[in-house]
Amino acid sequence: MSKEVKDYILRYNTCQRVQISRHHPYSKLLVLPIPQGLILELIINFIIGLPPTKIRIEEVTNTILVIINRYTKFLGYFAVIIIIIAAELADLFLK
Repeated sequence: MSKEVKDYILRYNTCQRVQISRHHPYSKLLVLPIPQGLILELIINFIIGLPPTKIRIEEVTNTILVIINRYTKFLGYFAVIIIIIAAELADLFLK
């Protein structure tokens, strides 16, 4: 009987066109939570390992600082040297 079923499925057009899903059903997409304030959620990334680049006469940089504010969609790129202290980082952000 199993051979007859296999032969029937091989010859039946609808069985050839319909594919069985072999994964779990998709779930609903979840919305990201909305930040509560303007500067409460910042994303700060450093792109390091770049070759040294001279921007001004005495200023050499080798890193790009990326600051993203999720609430206001602010995106800032800053050329910095890899050794940066917190005070310099705050000055760059406030410019």
